[in-house]
Amino acid sequence: MSLSLEQLIAYLNRIGLDAQHGLPPPTLETLTKLQSNHVHEVSFENLSLLVPSFREQDVTPAGLKLDVPSLFRKVVVRRRGGYCFELNTLFAALLSGLGYTVRTGAARVVLDGVQLESRWDHYTDFSGQKRYLMTTHDHMVLFVSGGALPPGEAYLADVGFGGNTPTHPVLLPPRDFLLAQPPDFGPPPDPTTYAFRVRWGVCGTPRPAVATDIDQGYYLQVWANRGSIGQGHWCDLYYFTLAPYGPMDYTAANFFTSCFPESAFTKGPFCSRPDGMGGRITLFNGQLKHRDSAGVSQARGVGPGGLPVREVLSSTFDIHVAGEPIMGCEL
Repeated sequence: MSLSLEQLIAYLNRIGLDAQHGLPPPTLETLTKLQSNHVHEVSFENLSLLVPSFREQDVTPAGLKLDVPSLFRKVVVRRRGGYCFELNTLFAALLSGLGYTVRTGAARVVLDGVQLESRWDHYTDFSGQKRYLMTTHDHMVLFVSGGALPPGEAYLADVGFGGNTPTHPVLLPPRDFLLAQPPDFGPPPDPTTYAFRVRWGVCGTPRPAVATDIDQGYYLQVWANRGSIGQGHWCDLYYFTLAPYGPMDYTAANFFTSCFPESAFTKGPFCSRPDGMGGRITLFNGQLKHRDSAGVSQARGVGPGGLPVREVLSSTFDIHVAGEPIMGCEL
């Protein structure tokens, strides 16, 4: 479903963009600002699965509601956040309404996030090959082209990947261009900040692809300048191809992530947003972790003996829970 002009203006205001003098043109500059503002203003969060009154509004027996009218009411009117299927579905409606061409896809998340050659979580398949531990195609991504973007160019847009959500769209170069690049084509221009890029590789392995490999596609990577996921190294975050995915694909994946008892999203609060200074703040597993722009992390406990849960949700993530239990939390 498309958004009306009034809804587009309200959505832009929600993410801190003034549309008083008209809608912005569908350029790369606009797309970059849209994604950056969205990530900074709308928290990645799963509280609709954990708070009774939120569940009543946002959840059905099939999982979190993913229809655009429900998502608009949640994110824009009620000023809440969400997770990938919610945020990227609504963001796709915004981009389409502004004149971009948007296709929806899905990615397989690389677990743990450590891809240094000496240590990366893996299993061995029946052919004896080491393979990444990865999820199924349970992360929604967007491929954006058209509008006033450079002809022939397409970009990965993603506003719902938790603590490693890209703050800018990422160019998707052609396969042949990426195959011609050296395995590690250097650090970003400013290696002290978060940066994202894609590489061309084989599904389930950190090694570069060659022309004869099957199961080839893109990996989104983040520059790990310091900290637990390596130092001075590009790390794989998720794998995807340009294959189209639609509502039925997301319905099945959304049911698993929002209803399966062992899903990380049903066990307790999982919230994240940038800190506005190049770092990230994430609440997960009862820990509030602040990772600064240099990759240095500090963590504090949340709950009994630590920071008050409700105060953290309100002051850090703009989520207000008063007088209700929060599943997975001791209050």
